Amino acid sequence: MSTVTPPTPSPLDDQAACIAADIAIARERNSLDYISARERRSLAQERQELAGITSNTGLWSAQRR
Repeated sequence: MSTVTPPTPSPLDDQAACIAADIAIARERNSLDYISARERRSLAQERQELAGITSNTGLWSAQRR
């Protein structure tokens, strides 16, 4: 019965693992940036809508006088 020795990892294997980890981290950061950018747009849109409601309410109350 012969013993099987696992292959020794080459420096290229280590480098490939590091590159794969860097790509995964970059993707995660990009998705977080995308989410936060979407949230910023959403908040800006809500502010604009609220400003419109406030100004419309102001106009409505001014017209009622």
